[in-house]
Amino acid sequence: MKTLEQVEARTPVSGAMTLSQSGSYYLTGNVTNGGITVSASDVTLDLNGFSIIGNSSGNGIAVNGVQNVVVRNGSVRGFSIEVLASGTIGCRFEKLVVSESDTTGFYFNGAGGACNANTVEACTVIGNGERGIHFIGNVGECSFNLVKDCAIGNNNGDGIYFEGQSAGSCNENRVVDSLIVGNSDRGVLFNGTGGSCSGNEIAGCRISRNLYGGISMGAGCNDNRILDNTIVDNSGSAAGLAVLGSSNLISGNIVKGNTSNYDFSEDNQLNLLISEIPESLDWPCSVKLTGSLTSSGDGITITMSGVTVNLAGFSLSGDGIKAWGATNAPLSGICIKNGLLRDYYTGVNFVQVNGSRLENLIVRNTCVGHDDNFSLDAADTYGPEITAPGEIGSTNPWANFSF
Repeated sequence: MKTLEQVEARTPVSGAMTLSQSGSYYLTGNVTNGGITVSASDVTLDLNGFSIIGNSSGNGIAVNGVQNVVVRNGSVRGFSIEVLASGTIGCRFEKLVVSESDTTGFYFNGAGGACNANTVEACTVIGNGERGIHFIGNVGECSFNLVKDCAIGNNNGDGIYFEGQSAGSCNENRVVDSLIVGNSDRGVLFNGTGGSCSGNEIAGCRISRNLYGGISMGAGCNDNRILDNTIVDNSGSAAGLAVLGSSNLISGNIVKGNTSNYDFSEDNQLNLLISEIPESLDWPCSVKLTGSLTSSGDGITITMSGVTVNLAGFSLSGDGIKAWGATNAPLSGICIKNGLLRDYYTGVNFVQVNGSRLENLIVRNTCVGHDDNFSLDAADTYGPEITAPGEIGSTNPWANFSF
């Protein structure tokens, strides 16, 4: 049987050095006398389960201006920056533990150039002095990068920061199936001020217990996708999920237990899940309950036109659904459907404000045991209210039931 070296010729590395030739390298032990620099393309560096250990300065691994480099299987700790990828294309970092930096765990630098199509997979990024992972494309580009199956936590800043400021771009990046928890700032931050952070995706992640909100997208963050994440128990003045750009798609996320759950601008496509009440819907959106919910106070309050609430066969118990317009600003296009409202003073309450009217569609609801099950306006459109006991005589598919 051939040895590994016969199958793939590999060069041993025993200390700090620069890898300036293409090929395959492996550590023979821990490296404690500095970092390793990769200055050639088509290099594979296997840490072989060992560690590269620094003294709070320099870079643990520096990959500069090259392509198709793979670094895997070990740990890097104790440097100013643990892993620096500057101007790299198509590089992979996998099965690494990156921790205890003075500043940043992974730093992808496309400022003034391009740092594209790199992958961080199955890595643990923990306890770094500032950010866990930082992608920067200021006056350049840092795009098409992937973070997958990683644990990013307890960093003394943002878990992941995508920065496309100053006429730069940080576009079409993806964060999937990762745990982002307990960071001292935001879980994931996108900043496209004066540049672009567009076409990015966060999907299937759990983002929790970060100290300044879960996911935040600020100015210049448009056409992004936030899909099927669990965003819970984040604190601070920033919302669990805050999106201030436009044309973003937000769908299928469980968002609850945050200091505040949502903060959106109006021009986004919002398909929200409601997992707790009270909740205020202040943007055009479609919402769906994830289960039956109970509150001792307000249930769901609607302050914006174009809202659909699908109770999805579940029940709301508490203080009902209220849609309130404002002076000279009537609401319209409100749809409440498919569920049970119970134990409220008023089940569905649409309120006129200073002569404004609500023009809504109220269908397929059951309200039980309220002093006033349905409080509707003359301009509302609603299915018939069935109140008589006994056999249901109506075949109207839009009927509401009141007992």
